[in-house]
Amino acid sequence: MSEMQPNNKRNLVPVGAGLAAICFFLPWLKFSCSPELKVKQTLSGYDLGREYWVVFIAAIVILGAFFYFNRSNDFKKARLIAFWGSLLTLAFILFKYFADYKSGIKTEFGVIDPADIGFTIEYGGYGILIGFIMAFFGSFHLDDQPIDDEHRGWP
Repeated sequence: MSEMQPNNKRNLVPVGAGLAAICFFLPWLKFSCSPELKVKQTLSGYDLGREYWVVFIAAIVILGAFFYFNRSNDFKKARLIAFWGSLLTLAFILFKYFADYKSGIKTEFGVIDPADIGFTIEYGGYGILIGFIMAFFGSFHLDDQPIDDEHRGWP
């Protein structure tokens, strides 16, 4: 008797996208206006705003696509959305990190070196990266084999 085995690795996509969506609102960066000050400020994706909302929208689109196409067993479309969504979002995050923060923060007073303000990456920033990496690698496990409701893994 041939019994279908569940592919639990496909669940990396919704878990990773969900983690990225949650981490969008957690602190990404920590800094202080002066290294001598003990008061530190944190910034989340929500606080950074503007183009950083792309990160949250990508996580929600990947999550929604997984559940939508999971219902119809059309994993080819979910795979494409998870693959390209996570890859492009990771590229965006890394580009912004190296272009804006690693090379210095441009202000009206000049360029501020990240070391001058005690700039560090916080757990939300790491969670975003881990979440999209999980979704990226999970997209390779979204195969076209239909699965029955018993092994679906998600409602």
